[in-house]
Amino acid sequence: MKPKIEKDVPIPDGYNAPSKYDWIKDLDTGDSFIWSSYDVSSVRQRARKLNIELTQRIVGMNKVRVWITKSYGESNE
Repeated sequence: MKPKIEKDVPIPDGYNAPSKYDWIKDLDTGDSFIWSSYDVSSVRQRARKLNIELTQRIVGMNKVRVWITKSYGESNE
């Protein structure tokens, strides 16, 4: 079976696709939250793509507290 061939179909911008972790953009420097230690790497990865810096500490069984150390849109100065 041959697929239908289409021409001039624009490629969507996948890099800026919505993420379930986009809420991290709304946090300010000094804000913190508790997150599952099993899923914290996903939050860290999204933060890295948004140029947000954060740090984390273990606070209990399978839980970490995450602090924003440089928020979205904040300059390096």
